[in-house]
Amino acid sequence: GISAIKLALSNRSTTSLTNELQVARENGCIGVIVEIVANTHSGAVITPPQLNALSAACAASGLILAIDETLTAIRCGAPFAYQRHEYATLSICPDLVFFGKALGVNGTGINFGGGYLQRLGIKDRIHARQAIIDWQNCVTQAVPLPVLIDALGVLEMAVAGDWIMRSRTIGGKLRKIVVTRARHMSLHSLSNAMEENAVVQETEVLGGIDSFLFVHIRIAGSFLVMGASNPAPQAKWVRWLPRLDKKMMNEETLESIFSTEGANMRRMLSDRMERQGMKPVWCFWCGNRAINREIPWCRTCCIDVCDSEQCLEQLVSHTCLS
Repeated sequence: GISAIKLALSNRSTTSLTNELQVARENGCIGVIVEIVANTHSGAVITPPQLNALSAACAASGLILAIDETLTAIRCGAPFAYQRHEYATLSICPDLVFFGKALGVNGTGINFGGGYLQRLGIKDRIHARQAIIDWQNCVTQAVPLPVLIDALGVLEMAVAGDWIMRSRTIGGKLRKIVVTRARHMSLHSLSNAMEENAVVQETEVLGGIDSFLFVHIRIAGSFLVMGASNPAPQAKWVRWLPRLDKKMMNEETLESIFSTEGANMRRMLSDRMERQGMKPVWCFWCGNRAINREIPWCRTCCIDVCDSEQCLEQLVSHTCLS
């Protein structure tokens, strides 16, 4: 097919977006994929007016509206991020929803009430089921039964454990800790400049929603924990996807992970990894895979780095927790 194009949403009207999408359709485009949280750079969040305008433009242009919830399901304070309270009044009805890691299975949710799929005229469950079977026979495969059972188990645990509320609580507490650390470090902007008595705004050091966090790399690195890499090249942000365990809702537990109190726990983890012939998988500074072979990884902090010169320097110069 044709190469994908990126839509700029800032200061765009529905009419402007519709005109651009109509041209795209004429050139072979069949749909628009939306990320509620942009999975690159600083994790910018689509605003309700932007999502509303894009949804209306898709309907007017006759294009499929698909929302990518691969990473945002559950951990963004709602079953799917587009269902959050700030979008509730928009009545957004995507045609497709992509889900993945958060639910333990990769798949596509189909909404026959979506603006595009309504054109198929499928109004009852029997015809909807037959349409899904026909689709699977042509272009995809059904989820294998064992995987489906595991995924349903995840959903049951999420409901029973109220993981939605956990994602809000854990995310909120982590964001408070990050901002406090940033202000302590007096980081005034995204540049390398450090200024005394600077007032740090949350948007300078944090992005994403709730427990899907984007943390400025200089702040994230100071916590000496493994994050996830940012798909954007040379990005100054690292992604944090904390476990939604009940214990993580306790602020003291979270702070102990980042403080000298967590040194014994980290040392025990390092010892266990060494006995099993393992080492940290991800670079604590940039989040890429830890493939460093030049410098021994830090057993005290249980951290390692990739092979970039900058990250190697950070491993050598870091101050251990103990």
